[in-house]
Amino acid sequence: SGRITVTTPSGIGTSATDFLVATSSVTSFAPVFGPAGTTITVLGANFLGATGVTMGAQSVPFTVSDNATLMITVPQAAVSGTIRVTTPAGLGVASAGTFTFMPVPVVNAQTAGIPGLNPGSGIAGSTVVITGTGFGNGSGTSWVTSVKFGDNSVVGYTVNAAGTQITTTVPLSAATNPVSVTTPAGTAVSSEPFTVTYPTPVITSFSPGSGYMGQQVILTGTGLRTAYAVTFASSVVGQRQTASL
Repeated sequence: SGRITVTTPSGIGTSATDFLVATSSVTSFAPVFGPAGTTITVLGANFLGATGVTMGAQSVPFTVSDNATLMITVPQAAVSGTIRVTTPAGLGVASAGTFTFMPVPVVNAQTAGIPGLNPGSGIAGSTVVITGTGFGNGSGTSWVTSVKFGDNSVVGYTVNAAGTQITTTVPLSAATNPVSVTTPAGTAVSSEPFTVTYPTPVITSFSPGSGYMGQQVILTGTGLRTAYAVTFASSVVGQRQTASL
């Protein structure tokens, strides 16, 4: 910015007021969070001739589409922060909002102060707490898209507000396998497998109490889900056919 001067053989003429070179400004951007490789569309003003873009304190690669639009690619190991565009006029006005970088999720090792899987073993249907990082934005928004025990997806899960713990239940068809947590940033796998245990079966009742050969008998009790054979006295009658035992 400054006064405009014109030189001729007769002398130099100077404008009475300054010519102002407008600095850039960011009015909005989307998306507001994402992992490395995410393309962010930034809207604002005076982007032509931009010489640099920062997100937080880190320089990021960019391309200028026009005077009011530019595109940012989120680099590896980026940091969260406001977005600001630098032009020959200087450092522009930063965005009002903050872009939140989504790191690759990590499940704690079992040897950590807070183990990744707690408990590290249990029966199907039991509750497990998975501890790590990168499960959410730290303000109540979950980034988790999938939790699996081996190849078995869990039916449901909850992520704490800090984004550091997932509470879920062991799938009924799970076997001993590592546990994985997936977000848009990647997949974390537990350092040790979750060991599925099988309780001793207990029969508390059966109905009817008597009957003819070939009649169906309903057994009620606990630990029956993984049963693979039933006997009457010493006679094997076949495999379990009721999934709700």
